[in-house]
Amino acid sequence: MRNKKKIKFNILAYNYPPVGRSGSLRNLFYSEYFAKKGWDIKVFCPKNPHSQYYTIDTSLNTQIPKKIKVKRFKLFNINCYLNYLPYRILHLMPDAHPSWQKQLLKNACEIGDCDALLVSIPPASSLLGLEKIIQKNKPKVVIADFRDPWTSLLLREKKPNFIRKKMIIHWVKKEKEILAKVDFILVTSELQKQWLLKDFSNINKNKVFVVYNGVFNPKRKIVKRKDNKIKIIYTGGFAASQGLDFMFDLMPKFENIEFHFAGAVHNAASERIKKIKNAFFHGYLPREKLFKLKEKMDFGIAALTDEYKYAIPAKLFEYLECNLPVLGILPKDGAAAQIIKKDKIGKLINTNNQLEKNLTQFLNIINKKEIELYRKNVIKAKEKYSRENQAKIIQGLIINSTK
Repeated sequence: MRNKKKIKFNILAYNYPPVGRSGSLRNLFYSEYFAKKGWDIKVFCPKNPHSQYYTIDTSLNTQIPKKIKVKRFKLFNINCYLNYLPYRILHLMPDAHPSWQKQLLKNACEIGDCDALLVSIPPASSLLGLEKIIQKNKPKVVIADFRDPWTSLLLREKKPNFIRKKMIIHWVKKEKEILAKVDFILVTSELQKQWLLKDFSNINKNKVFVVYNGVFNPKRKIVKRKDNKIKIIYTGGFAASQGLDFMFDLMPKFENIEFHFAGAVHNAASERIKKIKNAFFHGYLPREKLFKLKEKMDFGIAALTDEYKYAIPAKLFEYLECNLPVLGILPKDGAAAQIIKKDKIGKLINTNNQLEKNLTQFLNIINKKEIELYRKNVIKAKEKYSRENQAKIIQGLIINSTK
C-alpha cells in the first residue's frame, strides 16, 4: 500500500509566540495540533514583533513544537508616534505594520507553496499580503482566520475627516475583494458570522465557519480550596475606556470578597488598587502562572463594551479551562452573553445604565453554593468548546478540499 502524501500546511501569523495575545495562542494551537497529525507545518511570523502594540511573553516560545518549521521575517518597526498621522488619523495605512506587509509581498511565492494556507487576521496588512500570495502562488485551499472586523470598525467611528472617509471607502472595497477570493473564512462566534454575511453581501455563506478560540486543556482538574472567602479575578487589559473604574469605589464595601487583577492595568487603576485592602494587583504573569492563580478563584470577569458585542473574549475560555464560572459584564445580546446564558456557566450583568446597581446586588447575594452550581455547568461546557474540537473543523475543510 502506498503511503498517503503528507499535507503541507502553512500558517501566516503576525500573532505567534512570543506575542502574548489570544490570536497568538490560537495559532500556536493550530501548529501544534496539525503537527501531531503528521502534517508538514510551516509558520511565517515576525522576528521582532512590534512591542509598542503587542504584549511580549518569551515563555511562550518554549511551547512551539520542535517538529514544525518557523520562518521569522525581520521587520523595520516605525515608532508609534510617527505612525499616528498616517495610520490613526488619516488611515493611509490599514495598520501600523507596513514592514510586515512588505515582507509578505517579497516572500509571497514561498508562503503560498503548500496544499493549504491559513492566514491569521488581524493585522489588516496580513490580508493585503494575502492578495499578492493568491496572485503569485495560490494553494489548493486558502483559509482566512478572520477574528476581528477591520473596516467595519472604522465605519463605526463618528465624523471621519475628508481624507479618512475616502480611505475607509478604499479599504472597505479592498477587504471585500480579497475575502471573496479565499476558499473559507473562519469567525469566532455565531454573531460575527451573521454580521459578516450582512456586511459582506458578496460572500457565499457556505464558506463561513465558526471556530471558537476554545479551551486549550479541558482536562485541567479542579483545585479544592479550604478558605470560604469568595475571590473574583479580572485578567488581561483593563483600560479606562471600558467604563469599569466605578468598581474601585465598590470593592471596599465588600470586605468578604477578594478582587484580583492580572495583566495590563492603566496607571490610575493600579494606584487605586494598591489603596484597597481587599484588592490585589499581580501585573503581567506568564501563562501557566496566571492559570495557577485563576484556579484559586471563584469567578472570572469578562467585560466588553457594546462596540464589541460580536466578540467572545479569549479569557472566557481560559476561565472555563480553570473550572472558573464567568461574571460577564457584557452587552445582553452579544456573542459572549449568548454562551453564558446558553451553557449557564456564570452570571450575566448587562452593560446598561443600571450596571453598578446590578453588580452591587449580585455581590450582595452570591454564595459558595451558587458558585458550585455554575462550576458544574462549566465542567460540562469546557469539553464542548475544546480547541481540539475547533481544530477538527479546519481539518475537515482541508482534507475534503485536497482529496
